[in-house]
Amino acid sequence: MQARKNYRRILLILFFLSLGGIAALSYYYAVFSQIPDNISIYKDREEMLSFMPEQWILPVSGRIVPLGDNGEEGIKKEEKAEDAQEESLTVSQYMGTEKLSSDLLHINLQEEVSIEATEKGSYQMEIRCLGILMKKVRLQVIEEENVIPCGSIIGIYGETNGVLVLGTGEVTDRNGKKQEPAYNLVRSGDYITGLNGKRIAQKEEMLQFLETCDGEDVELTLRRNGKSVTVELQPVETEEEGYRFGIWVRNDTQGIGTLTFATTDGRFGALGHAVTDIDTGGILDLSEAGLYEAEVAGIRKGEPGVPGEISGIIHLGDNSRIGKILDNTPQGIFGSLSADLLQEAKEVPVALKQEIAAGPAQICCQLGDDIKSYQVEIEKIDRNPDVTTKSMVIHITDEELLKETNGIIQGMSGSPIVQNGKFVGAVTHVFVNDSTRGYGIFAENMLLHLQ
Repeated sequence: MQARKNYRRILLILFFLSLGGIAALSYYYAVFSQIPDNISIYKDREEMLSFMPEQWILPVSGRIVPLGDNGEEGIKKEEKAEDAQEESLTVSQYMGTEKLSSDLLHINLQEEVSIEATEKGSYQMEIRCLGILMKKVRLQVIEEENVIPCGSIIGIYGETNGVLVLGTGEVTDRNGKKQEPAYNLVRSGDYITGLNGKRIAQKEEMLQFLETCDGEDVELTLRRNGKSVTVELQPVETEEEGYRFGIWVRNDTQGIGTLTFATTDGRFGALGHAVTDIDTGGILDLSEAGLYEAEVAGIRKGEPGVPGEISGIIHLGDNSRIGKILDNTPQGIFGSLSADLLQEAKEVPVALKQEIAAGPAQICCQLGDDIKSYQVEIEKIDRNPDVTTKSMVIHITDEELLKETNGIIQGMSGSPIVQNGKFVGAVTHVFVNDSTRGYGIFAENMLLHLQ
């Protein structure tokens, strides 16, 4: 009996030790996962960085090493370049100042760290706790830049780089039999770029080709996930439409959004997320796309489960084109402005993510003829998000905006967020079941596309 009691005691002790270990590891992971994988600092400006929470008691140290042009640690350059890099980064802590040299620099991460760099470049910090490597953080030195927060409604129109495949389906041949010639050969999201070796860019070119193909096998050149793929299929002759591939396609897109920011030299960023296809959900590969003048035609308020929307009129035409889209990325669309839209516009500094704090802020957007500023609250900040367009949770608190829209609605994507006189990010998404709340992207993530 005594042996059995001892056995039970041991099991209970092991059980509680396991619970304690799991709790400790969970806390350990939660702390280190909140340290960003990437930290940017501005050239020629001192940055004060805090890495660990005040209640953390275990010793944590950091080791900073320069990265070469290919991003690898310890890449040695010729002597003059290396000497220049040695002088370019200064780290201060406690008493005195230490300069980065070819040797490794160790710092105590339980204290605030001052870092100042005189040259652009990349470094890597290894974070260790009790000598165990916990995380590697990339430290990027970038140029400081001021931008002009905008908030104006814009029209977006673009043509795809090739004919976008929305999907495949059955067609009925002349004998009434259903066939699907493109099944398992062509996929949704493919771009058709050639027919029998001849390049095409418009769906009209594909339809013209089918009129003269006489039902012979056709070689399709596709772009799939950035790679060229060739497939062969036989078109089906239908009763009323002639020959068909059984492929549903599109080669242009248009919509309404918000211009986020501009620079005095004519660059812009907008939306805070990519232009995607409504059917495939994929990021559109655009060959020719532009920004156009637009006006607000109406507002549909957001409701639980049903996002609201700004409906607008896009003025297409050369005289109404105000910019050219050069890049369609997950963090927004970027390009050049071709019209003088920035008269009397005021520049503001761009805040890095470590400067943003939970609390009051403003968004700028256009719901009528004029751009207005509205009060919001930044409720949550994730400096290491899985999705870069969901770095902040914002809550609309402005009574006027709530009365007009019930919160965030479609078309407001890209509305700039300003806090303490600095551009901190842009609105990107709305919560489906709570239109007063939504996500925002860090300004820093958008500005990377202008470097």
